[in-house]
Amino acid sequence: MQLQTADRKHSRMGIYVLVGAVALGACLFQGRSGSFFAPQLDKPTPWQQMSVTVASDTTGLLTTLGTGLLGALGLLMGGRAGGGKVRHLWAAFACAASAGVSLFYGYVVHLHLLWMIAHQTLDTTSAFFVTPSHYQFYSLLAAGLFFAHYAAQNMGEGTTT
Repeated sequence: MQLQTADRKHSRMGIYVLVGAVALGACLFQGRSGSFFAPQLDKPTPWQQMSVTVASDTTGLLTTLGTGLLGALGLLMGGRAGGGKVRHLWAAFACAASAGVSLFYGYVVHLHLLWMIAHQTLDTTSAFFVTPSHYQFYSLLAAGLFFAHYAAQNMGEGTTT
């Protein structure tokens, strides 16, 4: 009995260390600034304005999808009857973690857009913008795959009898 309690404490500590490491990494990542941008312009061209609008809308839609995926995961996990062994919980955790990473990179993309607008260096094809945008999309894709695995393995289980 005490061994199980000690294992739970160690697993909780591991989760806290992991969350702390992610938060520290996020803080360090935000402090970086790049210097490989297009020159400043007096007035952005219509194409640059359109590219910023499209990039902003895309980021907003991916953020909405990530939030919806987390809500669906919570609904699926919360609808389970008490007791019984939860199968494939690793997939639910991986889904939540991937969706969280996607939401974080959505925020980073938003900050990069604001930075480009403030410094009038509107280049949505630069690595400064494209890299976190790709991270946001692919982490959301991974979250969707993990969610599909978890949902497929747990549908119909744990329903009231």
